[in-house]
Amino acid sequence: PYRTIARALEFAQPGDEVVLRGAPGVANNHYSESVRIQQPNITLRSQDGEWALIECPVNDEDIDTCVRFDVDSSGSTLRRVEVTGGYYYGIKFETRWDWGEPDRSGASNILIEDVKVHATGNAAIKITPGCDDITIRRAELYDTGLTINPDSAEGIDNVNGDRMTVQDSYLHDTAGTGMYFKGGAIDCLVERTRIENTGGPGLL
Repeated sequence: PYRTIARALEFAQPGDEVVLRGAPGVANNHYSESVRIQQPNITLRSQDGEWALIECPVNDEDIDTCVRFDVDSSGSTLRRVEVTGGYYYGIKFETRWDWGEPDRSGASNILIEDVKVHATGNAAIKITPGCDDITIRRAELYDTGLTINPDSAEGIDNVNGDRMTVQDSYLHDTAGTGMYFKGGAIDCLVERTRIENTGGPGLL
């Protein structure tokens, strides 16, 4: 076992699971660190019967995102985890869109399941261009926009990420729009999801 998620991810290989568990290793299964998934097909999840918390400060510009999926992390999964903080975002998917190369894709085919994301500086979840086929299922997203541009601090901010699916989720108390598909995002689907108490429209 490793004491930090970052250390475990250094050793993880594509196809591996990184399982977060509490005692005796980490008290209360609480990790005060930012997380960066850089390889494909990595699963990051809580131990069965436990619930891990990944916490980042909301007022430290050097920690702009709490859980980041890098461009080579396609096929990965985040399951049964609470994410709080991040100067900008709780969870962000990165893209090659503006690298000036022929390949303009981003982190894609990713499953976010049974998560809570809250108390973020800007949006709870940020999808950048070319990050396609992302599924968010049974998520609770709330308390966005604590520090940065609250008018645009969505629960889910999807800029040109195609074929996104959001199912069985609850978005509430967002500073901006609850959920926003924009910038050319196509074939996106929302099912059985409740959105309330938003600072702007519920769904655009």
